Amino acid sequence: MVRIQWIVPYTETWEVCRQQAETVRRKDMEIELIQVFTQDDERLKHCSADIVIARGITARTIQRYNPDVQIVDIQVGFAEVIHAILKCRDEMGVKKAAIILAKPLEGGVEELGRACGIHLEQYGASTMEEICRAVDAAVSHGAEAFLGGENLRLICEERGLLAIHVLSGPNALKQALNEAVNIGTAINRRLQHARFQKHVLDSMKEAVVVIDDKGVIIQVNKQVYDTVHLKENMVGKSIETLCKGLDWQESLSSGLEMDSVQEINRQFVLVSLKPLNIASEGPAILVTFQNVDNIKETESKIRRKLAEKGLTARYHFEDIIGESEELKQAVTMAYYYSRTDSNVLLLGESGTGKELFAHSIHNASRRKHQPFVAVNCAALPENLLESELFGYVGGAFSGASKEGKAGLFELAHRGTIFLDEIGEMPMNLQAKLLRVLQEKEIRRIGDDKIIPVDVRVISATNIHMQDMIKEHKFRSDLYYRINLLQISVPSLRERQGDILLLADHFMNRFAVKYDVSVPVFTQQAKEYLLQYSWPGNVRELQNVCERIVVLPHDVEIASEDLKKMKILEEEAEEETGKEKKKRKTMSQEEMAAMMGISRTTLWRRRKQLKENETNE
Repeated sequence: MVRIQWIVPYTETWEVCRQQAETVRRKDMEIELIQVFTQDDERLKHCSADIVIARGITARTIQRYNPDVQIVDIQVGFAEVIHAILKCRDEMGVKKAAIILAKPLEGGVEELGRACGIHLEQYGASTMEEICRAVDAAVSHGAEAFLGGENLRLICEERGLLAIHVLSGPNALKQALNEAVNIGTAINRRLQHARFQKHVLDSMKEAVVVIDDKGVIIQVNKQVYDTVHLKENMVGKSIETLCKGLDWQESLSSGLEMDSVQEINRQFVLVSLKPLNIASEGPAILVTFQNVDNIKETESKIRRKLAEKGLTARYHFEDIIGESEELKQAVTMAYYYSRTDSNVLLLGESGTGKELFAHSIHNASRRKHQPFVAVNCAALPENLLESELFGYVGGAFSGASKEGKAGLFELAHRGTIFLDEIGEMPMNLQAKLLRVLQEKEIRRIGDDKIIPVDVRVISATNIHMQDMIKEHKFRSDLYYRINLLQISVPSLRERQGDILLLADHFMNRFAVKYDVSVPVFTQQAKEYLLQYSWPGNVRELQNVCERIVVLPHDVEIASEDLKKMKILEEEAEEETGKEKKKRKTMSQEEMAAMMGISRTTLWRRRKQLKENETNE
């Protein structure tokens, strides 16, 4: 509530002021009338009101002692001055007089005197000492009488001089009251706005402090006291008292947001600076404090939620096992690619671990705290794959959920989407995927709204893409979009040195899983494993090791045991036909890669072979 204090200028106007004050019926405003007889009154020095209505020296005295209080000065109008001049002339017969006011009147007071048949000089005086000096000057100029306020009348009475009290009429009093009410309304609005701001700040989870361009705290919410364990009120104090060494000046001058970890009251806090520039308030900085332990806990909750939805990457580069040079080169390249946001295409046979690379690239990237979404493009029919990728609105098609569903691209926003076996994607969907990669936006099935997405795409295939493009089964423009960065994941036969290392790893893992002793391969069994071509790559080796652990066996596994188990032999026979068939359709690049030689060497060997056959 705004408090208005009305200093009634003289006893004669008390009733007029009281009646006017009663017309102001406001629940958010309180008006108190008081009368002051001397300038030494303690009520002038210690004013508790928000607004004071006063006149002349009284108004100036209150302002001097209470600079934060709004002062409304009761004006003296020309009508009141004319009335005093005529009284001075007609009742006292004065021909020369002086008018002394705290705020001199503007606009021809001397001319007004001449029009009334009197010589009139005007003086300004806002203190008792100034009034005395003005009286002395006027006397020296031949003034016979004085016009002014109550203080002037008292001084003239002491000196035996004539004085006429210039009253403030009802209109001047009403005008002062209206001005005070208008100021009070503005103050109430500011208070209401400040309360709203305080409510908003207090409702925030973060601890928030607002400082001005001098580093002085002007607002603070209640969370600050809980977060950094404060007890005293911080408003009006320097931010340095709360957080020493905070470089808020640089943030203010550069206009850049800044973060830093600070130690406050023996706890580590993440302090964020956000410069503000509000036209009505001037430059300021929003400072937020977050307890580092709370951030870790929140991050843990988010990770658990994402894990529940299956939207997290489980593997890291440390999970890729192998010492061969071919594998190390692929891992090194993948690690460097993880530092960028460019799309990646993983090439390699089935079972080589392309998904492991995709997970690892995501977990090493700046998007590691965001979702990781994996989808097998060959596992779903075209209509279902489209709805899974892009989502749909309620009732978009028969069997669609009434609430609709977000697509995988939406779920992967700010994170990574892994499109496995992308070579199997239907041509119709390839065009839609190309648009997503170009425009960075998707449209749900049955909807006309565009949804912007920020997603990094990692794709994988075991198909020779150039042949697919030549056969018009894959769009070349999409291929170049997904193939900005390329990694060839080596097959197991290209990294024979890793076979036994991987076998030991899988045997130990499955032995722990099934709570059995770890089988050990004999030297002959190891050679048998090394001689096998492993058409199913690492996935096949993993399956073989699990079967060995599960089936009854001795502690030591010999090559005869492997033959008896028919673990490798049957699969070798089965795969032989497939390999022959595959080699017939295999491109020169793939054939050269399988043999571990360059394409030029392969061409030269084939040419030599044909020449030998011709010579024979």
